[in-house]
Amino acid sequence: MSKKDSLLGSIFKGAIDLTATTVKVAYDVSEEIVKKGYEVATSKEAKKLYKSTGNYVSELLSFKPPSTENLTKQKLVNYLTIEDEHIKDTYNSISKKYKKIKKHIVKYDLFEIHWRSISTQMVFGALAKTQDPVTYTEIKDYLILEILETEPEIIRLQKYLYSKAYTNGGSEISRIFNKECFNNKLPEEAIDELDRGFAFIHDAMVHGLNVKLK
Repeated sequence: MSKKDSLLGSIFKGAIDLTATTVKVAYDVSEEIVKKGYEVATSKEAKKLYKSTGNYVSELLSFKPPSTENLTKQKLVNYLTIEDEHIKDTYNSISKKYKKIKKHIVKYDLFEIHWRSISTQMVFGALAKTQDPVTYTEIKDYLILEILETEPEIIRLQKYLYSKAYTNGGSEISRIFNKECFNNKLPEEAIDELDRGFAFIHDAMVHGLNVKLK
């Protein structure tokens, strides 16, 4: 396992936080943490990002978190199945930057399903880290049943692709995403940026979903 994979796995498992200096450019997250000696940080920027809307965590990724104000399970379902501005922004950013692989980029609808599936896995992971086991199971079961009613493909992809990748540390999520949505044509620099962006989004989710859902 490479140093980068080990680092990303630690971030997804909650062993390493992201510092205010690292999130200035998401591409440099792991290098900055390595430079600081893998010390645990405060994640103030992750909390700040979670409270904002539609912010870019890198040149490619836009992130609009679910609002924690009076957050309910149904609002979380709506976030995972309906809200889409940040997904469109990310799709357009990637399509614009990597015009050379345009013929390999899937249609937006498929991209959106994969993005929602990754987001769903991030939410499940964050809830597992912030809720007691009984509450976590109750919320997760509710979300799964509701999402299956509207878009079952989100849960299918989460279960058979992204759940295992997340459990193994998260470093394969970007590569699966690249294979499914870009025919493995994204350059390594883009995959690295996705790695760091997803790790940061996950960190922000963990901080943001540490609330009581109604």
